[in-house]
Amino acid sequence: MGLGDRIEERRAELGLTKAELARRAEVPQTTLSSIVARGSRSSPHLVRLARALETTPAYLLGESNDPVHEFEVYQLTREERELVKLARGLSKSDHSLVASLIRRLGGSQRSGASFGSTSVHDDQHTYRATG
Repeated sequence: MGLGDRIEERRAELGLTKAELARRAEVPQTTLSSIVARGSRSSPHLVRLARALETTPAYLLGESNDPVHEFEVYQLTREERELVKLARGLSKSDHSLVASLIRRLGGSQRSGASFGSTSVHDDQHTYRATG
Protein backbone atom coordinates (compact mmCIF):
# COMPACT_ATOMS: atom_id res chain seq x y z
CA MET A 1 0.00 0.00 0.00
CA GLY A 2 1.49 3.34 -1.06
CA LEU A 3 1.37 6.81 0.45
CA GLY A 4 -1.76 7.85 -1.46
CA ASP A 5 -3.57 4.67 -0.43
CA ARG A 6 -2.70 5.20 3.22
CA ILE A 7 -3.82 8.82 3.15
CA GLU A 8 -7.14 7.81 1.58
CA GLU A 9 -7.59 4.91 3.99
CA ARG A 10 -7.01 7.08 7.09
CA ARG A 11 -9.20 9.84 5.68
CA ALA A 12 -12.04 7.33 5.23
CA GLU A 13 -11.50 5.83 8.71
CA LEU A 14 -11.83 9.29 10.26
CA GLY A 15 -14.84 10.17 8.10
CA LEU A 16 -13.15 13.22 6.59
CA THR A 17 -13.88 14.62 3.18
CA LYS A 18 -10.93 15.57 0.99
CA ALA A 19 -11.83 19.22 1.51
CA GLU A 20 -11.90 18.83 5.30
CA LEU A 21 -8.57 17.01 5.34
CA ALA A 22 -6.99 19.73 3.20
CA ARG A 23 -8.39 22.41 5.53
CA ARG A 24 -7.16 20.67 8.69
CA ALA A 25 -3.72 20.07 7.19
CA GLU A 26 -3.58 23.63 5.83
CA VAL A 27 -2.76 22.26 2.39
CA PRO A 28 -4.48 23.36 -0.83
CA GLN A 29 -6.92 20.68 -1.97
CA THR A 30 -5.16 20.50 -5.36
CA THR A 31 -1.88 19.79 -3.56
CA LEU A 32 -3.54 17.06 -1.50
CA SER A 33 -4.95 15.47 -4.65
CA SER A 34 -1.52 15.60 -6.26
CA ILE A 35 0.17 13.96 -3.25
CA VAL A 36 -2.45 11.21 -3.20
CA ALA A 37 -2.16 10.61 -6.95
CA ARG A 38 1.65 10.71 -7.17
CA GLY A 39 2.51 9.36 -3.73
CA SER A 40 5.38 11.82 -3.39
CA ARG A 41 7.44 10.69 -0.39
CA SER A 42 9.27 14.01 -0.14
CA SER A 43 6.33 16.34 0.29
CA PRO A 44 6.90 19.19 2.76
CA HIS A 45 3.24 18.75 3.73
CA LEU A 46 3.61 15.18 5.00
CA VAL A 47 3.88 16.08 8.70
CA ARG A 48 0.78 18.32 8.56
CA LEU A 49 -1.14 15.62 6.71
CA ALA A 50 -0.11 13.03 9.28
CA ARG A 51 -1.28 15.28 12.14
CA ALA A 52 -4.59 15.97 10.44
CA LEU A 53 -5.02 12.22 9.90
CA GLU A 54 -4.15 11.53 13.56
CA THR A 55 -1.21 9.34 12.59
CA THR A 56 2.51 9.55 11.94
CA PRO A 57 4.53 10.23 8.81
CA ALA A 58 6.09 6.78 9.34
CA TYR A 59 2.68 5.15 8.94
CA LEU A 60 1.84 7.17 5.83
CA LEU A 61 5.19 6.23 4.28
CA GLY A 62 4.71 2.53 5.01
CA GLU A 63 7.48 2.39 7.61
CA SER A 64 4.97 1.36 10.29
CA ASN A 65 1.77 -0.65 10.08
CA ASP A 66 0.17 0.85 13.18
CA PRO A 67 -1.51 4.16 12.35
CA VAL A 68 -1.76 5.32 15.97
CA HIS A 69 1.23 3.68 17.68
CA GLU A 70 3.31 6.83 18.03
CA PHE A 71 0.38 9.23 17.88
CA GLU A 72 -1.38 8.30 21.12
CA VAL A 73 0.62 10.86 23.10
CA TYR A 74 -0.87 13.63 20.98
CA GLN A 75 -4.51 12.56 21.00
CA LEU A 76 -6.74 15.12 22.65
CA THR A 77 -10.05 14.62 24.36
CA ARG A 78 -13.11 16.33 22.92
CA GLU A 79 -12.87 18.98 25.65
CA GLU A 80 -9.18 19.60 24.92
CA ARG A 81 -9.91 19.98 21.20
CA GLU A 82 -12.65 22.47 22.06
CA LEU A 83 -10.24 24.48 24.23
CA VAL A 84 -7.69 24.57 21.42
CA LYS A 85 -10.34 25.70 18.95
CA LEU A 86 -11.51 28.45 21.29
CA ALA A 87 -7.94 29.54 22.03
CA ARG A 88 -7.18 29.99 18.34
CA GLY A 89 -9.77 32.77 18.22
CA LEU A 90 -8.19 34.76 21.03
CA SER A 91 -5.95 37.78 20.71
CA LYS A 92 -2.28 37.44 21.65
CA SER A 93 -2.82 39.17 24.98
CA ASP A 94 -5.79 36.93 25.76
CA HIS A 95 -3.62 33.88 24.93
CA SER A 96 -1.20 35.01 27.62
CA LEU A 97 -4.02 35.56 30.10
CA VAL A 98 -5.58 32.15 29.47
CA ALA A 99 -2.21 30.37 29.55
CA SER A 100 -1.41 32.02 32.87
CA LEU A 101 -4.78 30.99 34.31
CA ILE A 102 -4.39 27.39 33.12
CA ARG A 103 -0.86 27.17 34.53
CA ARG A 104 -2.08 28.42 37.89
CA LEU A 105 -5.04 26.07 37.94
CA GLY A 106 -2.92 23.13 36.82
CA GLY A 107 -0.31 23.86 39.47
CA SER A 108 -2.93 24.00 42.20
CA GLN A 109 -4.35 20.63 41.20
CA ARG A 110 -0.93 18.94 41.06
CA SER A 111 0.47 20.29 44.28
CA GLY A 112 -2.68 21.00 46.24
CA ALA A 113 -1.35 24.55 46.68
CA SER A 114 -3.64 27.40 47.61
CA PHE A 115 -3.82 30.67 45.71
CA GLY A 116 -5.07 32.76 48.57
CA SER A 117 -6.64 35.68 46.72
CA THR A 118 -4.79 35.45 43.38
CA SER A 119 -6.76 36.91 40.51
CA VAL A 120 -6.35 37.19 36.78
CA HIS A 121 -8.42 39.81 35.00
CA ASP A 122 -8.95 41.78 31.83
CA ASP A 123 -11.19 44.75 31.05
CA GLN A 124 -14.36 42.67 31.07
CA HIS A 125 -13.76 39.79 33.50
CA THR A 126 -12.05 38.99 36.74
CA TYR A 127 -11.08 35.39 37.43
CA ARG A 128 -10.37 34.83 41.09
CA ALA A 129 -9.05 31.63 42.61
CA THR A 130 -9.39 31.27 46.33
CA GLY A 131 -8.45 28.28 48.28
